[in-house]
Amino acid sequence: MVFTVPEQVNEGLDRAIMTMKKGEHATVTVDAKYLHGHDISGMLPANSMLHYEVELLDFIKVIVQTA
Repeated sequence: MVFTVPEQVNEGLDRAIMTMKKGEHATVTVDAKYLHGHDISGMLPANSMLHYEVELLDFIKVIVQTA
């Protein structure tokens, strides 16, 4: 999967990815307090934690041009 950080991931996963090195594997546990701003109502019980297995394969530099 390709994610545009931080727009497409929750704050907890965003923080973890930003500390990783290319090729690194990590197990990331995200506490409910870092899930704010994402509509997860109905998908998870209240105060749940999310667990991710992450491998950072590469970085892609994106150049954003404004009008």
